[in-house]
Amino acid sequence: MRTLLRVKWQSFTVSMARLLPSFLLKAIIYLLKKKYVIGVVAVVFNDDGDLLVLHHTYRREIAWRLPGGLKEAHETPFVTLVRELKEEANVYAEPIAVIAVAEAGISLDVAVLCGVSFEEPFVANAEVDERKWVEPHAYCAILPSEQRAFVQSAIRMRELGVMDQKL
Repeated sequence: MRTLLRVKWQSFTVSMARLLPSFLLKAIIYLLKKKYVIGVVAVVFNDDGDLLVLHHTYRREIAWRLPGGLKEAHETPFVTLVRELKEEANVYAEPIAVIAVAEAGISLDVAVLCGVSFEEPFVANAEVDERKWVEPHAYCAILPSEQRAFVQSAIRMRELGVMDQKL
């Protein structure tokens, strides 16, 4: 029964797509489809191979996390990442490669592998009150599961020499 309904629905929607003006079709699709906020998560390694983690003041559980933030309308994920790292951690990073894209509740997170260009002394702010560089294998276990997967993928990419390839 469900299969029959799905086939009927698909047939109806294809017929409507052929009949409706494109602006109206786009408006209907926009109204009916799930929407996401785009989040960007940075997996940042320094020259020693240590991983950047930040202590977020607003997190009740698992406050130590990877840096990141929400993409603004005019930004690419790489631009968002560079801005967030400067704002949160006083770290200037070079995005190298997209690691993964994953659904995380209301957001669609883009994880990006980064190297450090340079860093300034850390200044605590409303979002982050501490930053530290940690050994990634040892620290990975205490990160949230979705971030753990990002770090594990980034470690594999580093082992394959991806960090040596500049954009």
